[in-house]
Amino acid sequence: MLRGYSEGAYVPFDDFADMILAPDLCDRISSNLRTAMIQAVNVLCTTTVDELIQEATKGDFDATTYEDKEAKQPKILQITNAVVSLVVIGNMVALGISVDKDPDHWGWLILESLCCMVWIAEMVIKMIHLGCYDYFRGDTGWWNISDLI
Repeated sequence: MLRGYSEGAYVPFDDFADMILAPDLCDRISSNLRTAMIQAVNVLCTTTVDELIQEATKGDFDATTYEDKEAKQPKILQITNAVVSLVVIGNMVALGISVDKDPDHWGWLILESLCCMVWIAEMVIKMIHLGCYDYFRGDTGWWNISDLI
């Protein structure tokens, strides 16, 4: 425990940094925690965030995979995702308005049908471009399955 702090107390960052960078750190902690503390200090003292991520994940994390997935999608799927997002937002607004303004009007049924047709078109376009296997078992498979339910 740090001198002057009770267990579970908030430790200011400056005090934490002083503790981590103390030359006699290994003498201050119990022997069973020394190896873990040395590893933690080495990770915290790395020079870049990328090195920190690589050390923390032991090389299992590749940041480019997450950044490039959207860019690697065919243009038609990017456009489809954007259009469907706008239609969903518009549908939510329309639903909110329809509750207060003449909920039995036939225009709401037509608007709801149009939104449903956009959703079906999205599903068909994705199945054509991804194939059925990737549509249901690929990276977004669980989202696609939840869309069908």
